[in-house]
Amino acid sequence: MSNMLMTANFIQTLLDQGVAEFCLCAGARNATIIKTFSENPQIPVFHFFEERSAAFFALGRMQKIKKPVAVVTTSGTAVAELLPAVIEAFYSGLPLVLITADRPKNYRGSGAPQAIEQVGIFSHYVDNHFDFDINEFPEFKDYILPEQKPVHFNVCFEEPLIDGHAGKLKLTGLELIKVRATKVEEEVDLNYSLKKFCELFIGKKPFVIVSGLQLEIEDEKALICFLNKHQFPLYLEGTSGLKHHPELQRQSLLAVDKVLKVLIQKGEVDCIFRIGGIPTLRFWRDLEFDYKYLPVYSLSEKKFTGLSRESNLFCGIKEFIHFVKEDSSAFTVNKSSTNFIESIKKDSHLSLKLLELFKKYPKAEPAMIHSLSVLLQANANNLYLGNSLPIREWDLAADRGTFLRRVFANRGANGIDGQISTFLGIAHQQENSWALLGDLTTMYDLAALWISEQIKLSATNIVVINNQGGMIFERIFKNEYFLNRHQIQFKSWATMWNWSYQKWTEIPAKINQEVASDKNIIELVPCAEQTAHFWKDWDSY
Repeated sequence: MSNMLMTANFIQTLLDQGVAEFCLCAGARNATIIKTFSENPQIPVFHFFEERSAAFFALGRMQKIKKPVAVVTTSGTAVAELLPAVIEAFYSGLPLVLITADRPKNYRGSGAPQAIEQVGIFSHYVDNHFDFDINEFPEFKDYILPEQKPVHFNVCFEEPLIDGHAGKLKLTGLELIKVRATKVEEEVDLNYSLKKFCELFIGKKPFVIVSGLQLEIEDEKALICFLNKHQFPLYLEGTSGLKHHPELQRQSLLAVDKVLKVLIQKGEVDCIFRIGGIPTLRFWRDLEFDYKYLPVYSLSEKKFTGLSRESNLFCGIKEFIHFVKEDSSAFTVNKSSTNFIESIKKDSHLSLKLLELFKKYPKAEPAMIHSLSVLLQANANNLYLGNSLPIREWDLAADRGTFLRRVFANRGANGIDGQISTFLGIAHQQENSWALLGDLTTMYDLAALWISEQIKLSATNIVVINNQGGMIFERIFKNEYFLNRHQIQFKSWATMWNWSYQKWTEIPAKINQEVASDKNIIELVPCAEQTAHFWKDWDSY
């Protein structure tokens, strides 16, 4: 078998298994794969000069299209550049496919150029790894790409690298094969597990936290019906896609870290019911210490509890929604769990105090986020929330009249790397996409805009909150050593990649013509003094 024939068979296998797109980082050792793509222009390929951006862009594509995406690298340290995105994919439950070219196996341990130990480099963050060449080409017929984990294919190439032609490959258009319960006995087991999970709530008074959801419309409606029926006290994070949903406003809390503790003290809440991803709010971390006695029940698509202590987890949000919809008596809670009127009043009072602070300190960072959220209600179809401070400030400050269904984030490992790349993967072929990012997060991914000339962007806006450092640590540690202070501005970065640029020291009442263009960098500069006063006042309530 030749290099080219092996590569053609391998790429066709991935296409047959549902891999939708490829992010290609060209080098010498992966020349055979590059040649295969060049002979098959019908295969969707994005070209990158560096691997970290490519891998995080692939994460964004998978969040958007719900299909596996592959990233292709040459050998050597190029492979190591993928690790941060692999970790994020593992904890986010994304089927990232890693294709790494390698020198022949007899080079291992030799110290020869571009010959590092690539096999096993991703440790337990991949479902499996395959290491092969023309002499050991494996049979992939019995292997199904995992739904929620990365997989690594390490392909060794002898020289001459290009030893023929690839031939025509076929875009099969298959969906990712899903392994679901199909046999009658498996369905019985599933129903039994669902019943046992529901029984955990009998007599309980749960507080519900919803985060990290991307549901289909019908499933979303069914979940809203379920939440409405039981009238739980709720906290809806931005990434739930339900924050400020009109049908859930009455039972939703805003100042959850302040009010939830009161609910627990009064006995109005005696357990936590998490739906979706791992929450961002501070209270979730308090469950490890101050509230470690409180039972936690999680309903998720991912097999992570998000806690080091014991808790109950059921994997299958859709299955749960349909189960309780078909059997209305399957899920019952203590009726007194809906008796939280006083707490709602306290939350409403704090919400009014928050609005007063927005007016008192209009150039404080949270106040500017609030004003921006009002602007986005009519101008955003997709919103990406950067990690660290932006996602937390959005959850606190977004206006109650702003309801956005498509809210994205990288909340697997919660790192600040690769955020712009992931956002651009989401924004491709979408209109009115916005990203809200911190300044250090932006500097972490300055090369991300490379891909913008290859993708279709329409009214795409990256808002950089430039507060001159990692200000999330200012309130936590009160020590300058944590902050990474700087005086950098982002106009030259926008110019470098041919993006439009604006600097906002206050939020405009409406989108002006310049921001209505296709690619915009908006540098948002809050007032440090007003921000400090805002937090001091808010913390005093």
